[in-house]
Amino acid sequence: MDMSVKHFTINLEHDIDEHYQYQPGEILRGSIQLSLSSPTLLRTIMISVLGEGRVCWEDNQQQNQASEIYMDASKLIMDMKNTEPLSLNAGPHNFPFDYQLPYNLPSSFIGKYGNVTYVLKAIISGDRVGETNITSEPFLIVRPLPLSAALLKPKNITHQKKAWKGCTFGKILMDVTIKKSGLVPGEDILIDADITNRSPKVIYAIQASLLMNSTYHAQKKSISFLQVVNKRRDEYEMGYCEGRKWRNVRLAVPPYIPESNLDYCDLIEVEYSFQFKLEMADNTEMRIDTPITIGMKPQGLEVPENAQEREKAQMRNTRWMRNTDRNALGSDDFNHEDEILSELNHKTNSWHVGGAEITQVERKMVNPLFEQNDDPEQNKDEEIMEVSRL
Repeated sequence: MDMSVKHFTINLEHDIDEHYQYQPGEILRGSIQLSLSSPTLLRTIMISVLGEGRVCWEDNQQQNQASEIYMDASKLIMDMKNTEPLSLNAGPHNFPFDYQLPYNLPSSFIGKYGNVTYVLKAIISGDRVGETNITSEPFLIVRPLPLSAALLKPKNITHQKKAWKGCTFGKILMDVTIKKSGLVPGEDILIDADITNRSPKVIYAIQASLLMNSTYHAQKKSISFLQVVNKRRDEYEMGYCEGRKWRNVRLAVPPYIPESNLDYCDLIEVEYSFQFKLEMADNTEMRIDTPITIGMKPQGLEVPENAQEREKAQMRNTRWMRNTDRNALGSDDFNHEDEILSELNHKTNSWHVGGAEITQVERKMVNPLFEQNDDPEQNKDEEIMEVSRL
């Protein structure tokens, strides 16, 4: 049958963009698209949806690993095992499906020592043994996290430090303000800063960074990894009695990153912080750090708003069987489905599992799923990085 299959894919329908981002509770709609080069006999068409989290790392030559399943369901779209096989003509064929996503799903995440991924997998079986084709399609889950009013207010941080060089000393002063400490993906952190150098040390660079600290848990152990999500750098030499001024400097929050905390995931925690630092000519640093909350305000998605609508929406999953339920029932009715799943699981190398990736991006990129709350008048202000007179 492999020779007659020209095209075999899973196509997801989404109203907003092509990145296949969904929030928990949304209806996952799509179709299995099959194109044949010649008439073909089919026995089964099956689709499954899997969401899982995994962590793994080594310390002292010991491997620590853990996993958890968030959803694992499958559905036989066509089953001709006990009847004559279905004969499909050459050309395109379309098999629609829909699935109500659970409400307790964590957001997608790809990290140093672990990940949370979601993928749809489809398999078609022909009339003869070994006639199988498999395809997969990853998708992203983005969990809403409302931002409180307190997080939308400006935050000011000041710091001063005494600095020596030989027998001479003085002070370095930093006064930094960010417009707010709660943001959504695609927004800018707006920074005002005043740097005053009244010390004998030479400052040669200023850097503002958005940091992500991810913590992974397995076998009663934990490991953390700190990474720079995005940064703005201002390389300018400041000597004694010189200063530097930033106004409306923008540090972009990438459009595709998970929210703070990573709720409903017991294996991974995610925290963000804003860091502002000065780099000295003698390889020392002066810095300030403050927490940042990345929230989510998805819009335009089809999510039932009350218990009655949720119950009604869940009815669409009645023909989807959770693998744990099927194993518990032990019914012969599921033997054929188990055989298909077993064959599918033996070909995992052919699946491509995707997830949310952190990359440095251009500030103009936005995520169409999220509301952009920047003040339009503030956005018109010009960025300033210039010498300040003391």
